[in-house]
Amino acid sequence: MSKSERPSDTSFRRTWDRTEYAAKAAERESQIKSENKARFEAKSQGKKYHPRASTPPDAKETVSRAARLDVSAN
Repeated sequence: MSKSERPSDTSFRRTWDRTEYAAKAAERESQIKSENKARFEAKSQGKKYHPRASTPPDAKETVSRAARLDVSAN
Protein backbone atom coordinates (compact mmCIF):
# COMPACT_ATOMS: atom_id res chain seq x y z
CA MET A 1 0.00 0.00 0.00
CA SER A 2 1.60 3.24 -1.08
CA LYS A 3 1.16 6.63 0.53
CA SER A 4 -1.22 7.85 -2.18
CA GLU A 5 -3.66 4.97 -1.55
CA ARG A 6 -4.07 5.61 2.18
CA PRO A 7 -6.91 7.85 3.26
CA SER A 8 -5.85 11.24 4.49
CA ASP A 9 -5.83 11.73 8.25
CA THR A 10 -6.80 15.38 7.77
CA SER A 11 -10.11 14.69 6.04
CA PHE A 12 -11.97 15.95 9.12
CA ARG A 13 -10.61 19.46 8.68
CA ARG A 14 -12.71 22.24 7.28
CA THR A 15 -12.12 23.25 3.69
CA TRP A 16 -11.84 26.98 3.08
CA ASP A 17 -13.48 28.73 0.18
CA ARG A 18 -10.94 31.32 -0.88
CA THR A 19 -13.39 33.33 -2.99
CA GLU A 20 -15.81 33.66 -0.06
CA TYR A 21 -13.10 34.92 2.26
CA ALA A 22 -11.74 37.25 -0.43
CA ALA A 23 -15.22 38.78 -0.76
CA LYS A 24 -15.50 39.17 3.02
CA ALA A 25 -12.06 40.81 3.14
CA ALA A 26 -12.98 43.23 0.35
CA GLU A 27 -16.19 44.19 2.18
CA ARG A 28 -14.33 44.70 5.46
CA GLU A 29 -11.67 46.82 3.73
CA SER A 30 -14.32 49.02 2.10
CA GLN A 31 -15.99 49.51 5.50
CA ILE A 32 -12.69 50.48 7.09
CA LYS A 33 -11.92 52.83 4.21
CA SER A 34 -15.28 54.61 4.49
CA GLU A 35 -14.93 54.89 8.27
CA ASN A 36 -11.44 56.35 7.91
CA LYS A 37 -12.81 58.86 5.39
CA ALA A 38 -15.56 59.87 7.85
CA ARG A 39 -12.95 60.23 10.61
CA PHE A 40 -10.78 62.43 8.37
CA GLU A 41 -13.74 64.64 7.38
CA ALA A 42 -14.79 65.05 11.01
CA LYS A 43 -11.26 65.89 12.05
CA SER A 44 -10.90 68.46 9.27
CA GLN A 45 -14.07 70.14 10.58
CA GLY A 46 -12.65 70.14 14.10
CA LYS A 47 -15.15 67.58 15.37
CA LYS A 48 -14.75 64.16 16.94
CA TYR A 49 -15.94 61.12 15.01
CA HIS A 50 -18.52 58.95 16.76
CA PRO A 51 -19.31 55.69 14.97
CA ARG A 52 -23.02 55.01 14.74
CA ALA A 53 -24.12 51.71 16.20
CA SER A 54 -26.32 49.52 14.06
CA THR A 55 -30.02 49.66 14.83
CA PRO A 56 -31.37 46.39 16.23
CA PRO A 57 -34.25 44.77 14.32
CA ASP A 58 -36.61 45.06 17.30
CA ALA A 59 -36.12 48.83 17.69
CA LYS A 60 -39.80 49.47 16.99
CA GLU A 61 -40.62 48.02 20.40
CA THR A 62 -38.58 50.75 22.08
CA VAL A 63 -40.23 53.71 20.32
CA SER A 64 -42.02 56.17 22.61
CA ARG A 65 -45.79 56.45 22.54
CA ALA A 66 -47.42 58.94 20.17
CA ALA A 67 -50.23 59.72 22.62
CA ARG A 68 -50.17 59.99 26.41
CA LEU A 69 -51.26 56.98 28.39
CA ASP A 70 -54.49 57.62 30.33
CA VAL A 71 -54.09 55.71 33.61
CA SER A 72 -57.15 57.27 35.25
CA ALA A 73 -59.50 55.55 32.78
CA ASN A 74 -59.15 52.20 34.52
